[in-house]
Amino acid sequence: MNDDQKHNELVKIVATSVAGLLPQFAPRGLTCEMHVEGAVKGAVIGMMTDRGMSLSECADVLEEIVDSMRADAPSDNDNAPAWPPRAN
Repeated sequence: MNDDQKHNELVKIVATSVAGLLPQFAPRGLTCEMHVEGAVKGAVIGMMTDRGMSLSECADVLEEIVDSMRADAPSDNDNAPAWPPRAN
């Protein structure tokens, strides 16, 4: 497994774990927007404390992720979306 494959596999594990929280907390009023906001803020806290990144550096990372998601997003006419990642 090369570095990109390992990265993608680990990201998929985390994404699947975070996605699993929504059904658990939705009955308590958690909306999709709250879910995303909490996940992003948690990730930023991790980057700042574990990696010593500034808030601006964290924002740059988030922008790179969003740009990548937009580039990978299927067109409106595509019936086989590549996103979101599916658990195996």
